[in-house]
Amino acid sequence: MQSTHFHRTHQTRKSLHHVTHALAPTERPVLQTFWTGKHIGRLERACLQSYVNQGYTVHVYTYLPLDEFREHIPSHEHIHVIDARLILNEDQLFEYQGRAHQGKRSNAYSFLPFADLFRFTMLHKLGGNWMDLDIFLLKPIPAAIWNRDYVFSSERTIQKGAYKQKTPEIVDMGFIKVPGPGSELTTWILAHIPEKLLDLKTPFDYMNLYRKGIAACKLEKFVLPAKAFLPLNWWDVKEAFNTRGGSNAVCFPSKYGVDGFCVRSLRSPNVLGVHWFRAILRKRGLPYNTLKNRKTKSSLYETLIQQIEDEGGLPRNSI
Repeated sequence: MQSTHFHRTHQTRKSLHHVTHALAPTERPVLQTFWTGKHIGRLERACLQSYVNQGYTVHVYTYLPLDEFREHIPSHEHIHVIDARLILNEDQLFEYQGRAHQGKRSNAYSFLPFADLFRFTMLHKLGGNWMDLDIFLLKPIPAAIWNRDYVFSSERTIQKGAYKQKTPEIVDMGFIKVPGPGSELTTWILAHIPEKLLDLKTPFDYMNLYRKGIAACKLEKFVLPAKAFLPLNWWDVKEAFNTRGGSNAVCFPSKYGVDGFCVRSLRSPNVLGVHWFRAILRKRGLPYNTLKNRKTKSSLYETLIQQIEDEGGLPRNSI
């Protein structure tokens, strides 16, 4: 049953269409993303800069005061900040309060379910794509991928031990593209959202619903290999902050029955970006968000930020 929450917006779909399309220069493709919570840091600024570096206009939706938000992001004519209330009213924003909200996970997953709900609703109303705001885009998305009706990123799974998965890769929600407003997939997902949005057993319930929707709509053929946006596995992020971890000669250890990540793999034309798994960074207390917490300048994380600064013609340490 589709929740009545989705029918409440401040503006009509017509006005939403007018506002968002008026912002987007037609010669640059648009990436859509979202931010809620505290002001963004280095990770998110680097992501935004990487998108414009690769030739995209970015629409960032937020509930924060728009002018104040703009002060914390790269100043660029192709980064547009848009009121998130055009998609969902702010009174629908919620934080997950279940078991995974306790202890170290408290700040890591609290907004995850709402961000999932927001992306489904945005894609249903606008069509187009969604890019998680913790993905560095290293290359433009090829036309052969961009022009598909649907596109879904994926990630590797644990292949050894108690948590071994049946398949080596599984679809995730880092990058999503749908053919237009009211797509078959988003229609299916929103029709299966619980009437009570907080009736969640885990912070990953909406992700699991998304995966079920792809299967129900028989869209598995549109799932990209994990290496496209997730060459770095979620269990490798700690090593990505090690000294000299950004050297092309470095390969991270193999874990969970999966070959280790090698930095040189980022050169592959089939690798488009790096997903940093913000929730994992937070949970493990890694120094991803401020310069003052940086422990080394030669880690993979810092090396890629330097690359993004260079490609954007920015001074070093400006992000």
